Formats: sequence, structure tokens, C-alpha cells
Amino acid sequence: ASLTQQLSPKLFFTLGGTYVQRQTDFVPEGEQTQGVLTSLIFTPTTYNPAYDPNTGRYPYSPVIGTNPLDVIANWQARSDVNRFIGSFNANWTPLSNLTLTYLFGFDRGNEDFTYFQPARSTSAAFTGLIQNPTRAIQRYNNDVTATYDAGPATWLRSTTTVGFRQTADRSDELRASALGLSPGQTTVGGGGATPTSGQTILELRTLGGYVQERVGFADRLFITGGVNVDGSSAFGEDERWQLFPRVGASWSVDREPFWQRSGLGRALGTLRLRAAYGETGGQPPSAYSIFNSYAVGARAGRPALIPGARAGNPDLRPERQREIEGGADLAFLDNRVAIELTGYHKRSRDLVLEVPLPLSSGYSTQLRNVGELSNRGVELGVNARILDGRALRWSSRVGYAANRSRVEKLVGASDTTIYGYLNAITVGQPVGAFLGAYYPRDAQGNIVRTGRLDASCRPIAGTEGLIVSRARGPNCSILRRFLGSPEPKFTLTWNNDFELGQRWQVGVLLDGRFGNKVANFSRRISEYFGAGASSGAERCVTSGTTVYCQQTLNLERHLLYEEFVEDGSFVKLREAAVRYTMDQPWVKRFGVQSATLSLSGRNLHTWTDYTGIDPEVNLFSANTVARGVEFGTSPIPRIYAFGVNVNF
Repeated sequence: ASLTQQLSPKLFFTLGGTYVQRQTDFVPEGEQTQGVLTSLIFTPTTYNPAYDPNTGRYPYSPVIGTNPLDVIANWQARSDVNRFIGSFNANWTPLSNLTLTYLFGFDRGNEDFTYFQPARSTSAAFTGLIQNPTRAIQRYNNDVTATYDAGPATWLRSTTTVGFRQTADRSDELRASALGLSPGQTTVGGGGATPTSGQTILELRTLGGYVQERVGFADRLFITGGVNVDGSSAFGEDERWQLFPRVGASWSVDREPFWQRSGLGRALGTLRLRAAYGETGGQPPSAYSIFNSYAVGARAGRPALIPGARAGNPDLRPERQREIEGGADLAFLDNRVAIELTGYHKRSRDLVLEVPLPLSSGYSTQLRNVGELSNRGVELGVNARILDGRALRWSSRVGYAANRSRVEKLVGASDTTIYGYLNAITVGQPVGAFLGAYYPRDAQGNIVRTGRLDASCRPIAGTEGLIVSRARGPNCSILRRFLGSPEPKFTLTWNNDFELGQRWQVGVLLDGRFGNKVANFSRRISEYFGAGASSGAERCVTSGTTVYCQQTLNLERHLLYEEFVEDGSFVKLREAAVRYTMDQPWVKRFGVQSATLSLSGRNLHTWTDYTGIDPEVNLFSANTVARGVEFGTSPIPRIYAFGVNVNF
């Protein structure tokens, strides 16, 4: 809800607020071996998971114990969220050319989670587990902006803007859990359970300001320059404050007399050229990356402070990105068709990544500024009003974007760091490029089935021509190469909006990625344990007393990552929506100006040749390096929504 009140011709304010209450019942999934999808891909197809009335329970999986039907029927993974988001915006114009604005934003939420595994659900010895973490988050920001317009001459105008911003984030997570549950116990306390608890409090504050000057010449040429000064509590005192300059220019060529007199001017109604340079900075992955962290625990039966695995880095600096971009905006056919074209080059230095440490240091990793990264790309947008009649109006937008990332420099020129399973950071390669073992091939590029190799790197009798092993180098060393990148070669979006008469609106959005690779680790695991779609055609050979199979329990193939890297290109029907506006006289009898009914759906269909679950998901969530790995992760959900919007 929002309320706008004008107190005087020069002063008005807007008060807004949104309350969200949401309860979600999840099904456990993901990399851990106790989810529905993971238990399916780890379990051979010869296994029958149906409930056994003789034992009074679901049978245990022969590989990981967890039965997917038992997870669905008896486990719990629930989330309860209560959240309020509010804002206050005041706008004061004491002078005709001076505007002062103030914005206060507030976000307060409480999230309660429940994760419950019944006793004997994974094995006869398992005594049950319940976890009840709760998290309270609070965020607020204060923004003050002053804008002054001046026109010292008819051909010269300037706009001066001064701004200030302050933010504060706080989260308080309390974790309570218990093992060894009594029969029927569904809470942490009670019975003979063994409870544990922990608490994590995170606070992050930022403070910053900026000054910007925009000068316009003859309402055709505009030059903008500014500087930001930002500070963050996440960095040490010597690196806390950073200065970021920026400058830009745009030229409305279509307003020049020479252009308007030319034939091109009559064909192109709009032509604007623009260029800009700017610097920005980022936040580290953790609010306390500069500190060594400790957890309260016990050692030898006595209270102790236990150091965390990640070492603090008081010299950590923010990533700093410099970007140069240029582009053009043009329109023709009486502005019915508009084109936006932008090219850019970004250079990021002081790249922050987690690097391994020698165990002798007492820690395993540390966040460090390790190198430089570049991104080059182009963006193209085409907007068109295809139909513009009274009964039917149709507007369409096509968006194209292509980006190439490249690691330009690391602390050591030969450094290669692997994140997750196979995502690498290496000079000369895109961020997170796949690095792994590959097939041995002949001169024509055909796969050579060298057979299963023994300890002396010789093929085991009977396995040649059937069983595959990884490509080997000198001294039987395993060879690796880059297998592709999870970064798409380009993306496309196509949005269409239709207006039927005065009240009906229909929107359709298609979204696609092309040329990206996905590591199909769901297939990797399922084929290793005999649960894949191709397991029925499995071929095996016996040598001595040992059975060797092409897929099942073939560790060589399991670690041959080339086999599981697939084309992840896709097109999705991202959204379709229908809206109907009611503004007839009978609606206004109820004191309503208008009301809009809407029905929408998201992620309605996917077109892809990818053989896994969903080419868009990532095992490591939003990680910017370890990406493009699909392993037992639930696909992006299909969502349907119905809404009512009422204006008074």
C-alpha cells in the first residue's frame, strides 16, 4: 500500500509499506545425499522403493540409505517468513530551481525454518534429527539528495546534484538442533535428545556521498562528471574509504540544423551518440573477512575457542572496476522503431577470491585480492510498435547481449585454482571455465577405448575396446584440458505486449541463453550407480574375478569430466500474463476508480537439448566462479499467480 500527500505546492511526501507472510513446504534436495532428487540419482533402477508392510517402513536404498518416497511422506523442510518493507519519501522544492529529497527505507523480517528427519529414516541406527534455525534481519537506509538547476544563458544549462547515503544491515541467526529423538518427538527440547545450539550475528554498515555536475549546451550536447566517496565496515581502516570518479557525454545529433536539413535527418527521427567512463567498487563475500573468526566449543572436555577454517585478511581491498562504454540510440519510421546499441570494456582489478593456504598456517583458505579480470561485450535492443490501431496494439522488444570474460592476471602467472568440482580460475580463460580429464582420441578425433588400466598403466586383459580410461601423459599422469565455459556466447530476449481494446492486455516473454556449457553431474552420478537412462544397455566384461562395466562403478569414466559437459543452450517461456482493467461506472459505485485483474505464469516451458534436470540451475547457487554445475538441484519452479490491484 502507498499514500501520497501534498502538504503545499512545494512539499509532498509518499509513505509506502508492504507486508509479506509466506509459508513454504520444501522437499529436501541438492548435493547432500538425503534429498529426493539425490537419492533417486544415487539409487540403481533395480531397487524398489515402495512401502513394505511387513517391516512397517520404506526400504533403505542400497547405496545411501535414504528412500525418496520416505523423504516425501515423512520428512519436513518448512519455512515461515514474516516481512515488512516500508519507505518514506519527502520532496521539497523551496526554490523553483532547487529540489531536496529524502528517502528512508526499512526492511524487517523474521524467518523460521524446520528441518526434520525421523528416526530410522536413513538406517536402522539413525536416531533422528531436528533443526530449528531462526533468522531475524533488519535493514535500513537514509538517502538525502539536493538538485540545483541553473541557466546562465539560453544555450547553457547546468544541473548540480549532491547526495548522501547511509545503510545498515543486521542479521541474527539462532540455530537449535537435536539428535537422538524420542518416538514422536518433533521439537528440539524434550525426551532423551541431545540438543546443540549456536548463534551468528552479522552487521554491515556503509556510508557514502557523491557530487555530480551535468552541463547542457544548446540542448544538444550534454557532459556529466561526478565522483563518489564510499566507505564500508567490511574493510580495514586503511582500505575503508574509496573514491570513484565518472564522466560521460551524449550528443543529440538529430537536433543539429545540419542533420535536420539532410536526407538522413528525414529518415532517422532520433540519433543520439553517447560515451562514458566510470569506476565502481564491490563488497567482500563476508562482513568480517578482515578478521580471524572463532567458534565456542570444547576440546578435551573443556570450553574452548575454535578458530574457523578461513583466515582473516586485514589488508583486503574492494574489487575496483573501470568501465568504458559507448553507444548510439536511433529511431525511424516516425519513431515506431527504436534501436539501442552499446559496447563496453570493463576491467576489474583486486579481484577478491578465496585461495587455499598451506595447512601449516592453521587455516585452509583466505580471501585475497588475486588478480585482474576483463569483460568485453555488446548489447543491442530493438523496440517496435508493430500495430497501433484502436482495437489492437502490438509492441515488441528484442534484446541481444554478448559478453566475454577473461582472467588477465593472477598473483602468480602459473596459478590455477579449482572451485567446486571443475570450475577454474586461470589466466587467459573465462571465469569458471571447466577444467578436467578428457577422452584419449586417435588422429581422426575418435575416442580410443584403451581399457581399464592397472597400477602399471597397462590395459587389463579383456577390457580393451570396451572400457574407457582418462587420457594419460608421461608416467601415466592424468591429462586435463579446458572443456568449455558456463558463460553463454550470447543471450536473447523477446518481449511482446498486446492491448486489445481499452481493457485487455496480454504479455509474453521469451528468454534464451546460447553457447554455454553445463556439467551434468546428475547424469554422472546416476550412471555410476546404475540409475541412468542408459543403464539398461550396460555392457560389462569379467577379467579374472573382477567385473568391469562401461558405466556402472567405473571410476575412470566417473572422473572423466569431458563426458558430462553438455551444451546448455535453452529457450524458456519466461512469462505470460493477461490483465483486465475494470473502470466501468458500476465499479466506481463502490468508491473505486479502477481495478485490474491479472493472471500470470512464469517458467512455463523450456526448449533445450540438455539431458539433465534444468540447464539454468546451479549447484552452487549464485556463486560467480563455481557455476554451470547441475547436480540433483530442483529446477526453477513453474509459478502461477492471480492478482487484484485496486485504485481509490
